[in-house]
Amino acid sequence: MLENIRQKCIYKSYYDSNDLNKVDNKLVYWDYMTSFYTTCMNVFPTRFNNICSEEVMRRISINVTEINTCIVKSFNLCKISL
Repeated sequence: MLENIRQKCIYKSYYDSNDLNKVDNKLVYWDYMTSFYTTCMNVFPTRFNNICSEEVMRRISINVTEINTCIVKSFNLCKISL
């Protein structure tokens, strides 16, 4: 579940963003998806965890702090809506 939220936050921050300062926004999202799969999931043993995810984000210049903040906010929104 956490990885799904992370991917949603990356999508919102990069793919769905109109921020012109983020170069090649749409490619960043797909780069993450591809790199996460090949680096963290398609290996044995799998490295499906936060450490691997953050390594991939840093490698492709995704702002890890921004994405982690989005994840925390997502959980806070869930608490409010309950």
